[in-house]
Amino acid sequence: MAGENPITPNDESRYTVAAYYFPSYHPDPRREAMYGEGWTEWELVKKAKARFENHNQPRVPEWGYEDESDPKVMARKIDAAADHGIDAFIFDWYWYNGPFLQGGLDEGFLGADNND
Repeated sequence: MAGENPITPNDESRYTVAAYYFPSYHPDPRREAMYGEGWTEWELVKKAKARFENHNQPRVPEWGYEDESDPKVMARKIDAAADHGIDAFIFDWYWYNGPFLQGGLDEGFLGADNND
């Protein structure tokens, strides 16, 4: 019966907690060709509009508008995630009939010293 043997943090078995990560917060020539020089998903965040009363928009990220293709930036994200119980990232990307938008993964995450 459910609940008879609850799993506690001290048990040997534990869940792996993963977070989806959309790595589109870095410059990319393909997006710049579509949207203009320097365009990243941060532009959408900056242009956010309030949709209801007390919906404060746009919001400014606590760490600013960072370039996730920088390994030091991604290392800080990895540390923050690990400190809050995230064990793994699941990276999302769009193929666009060619190489995917890999800067956040290839340069940022894989270049970070703490990506294990």
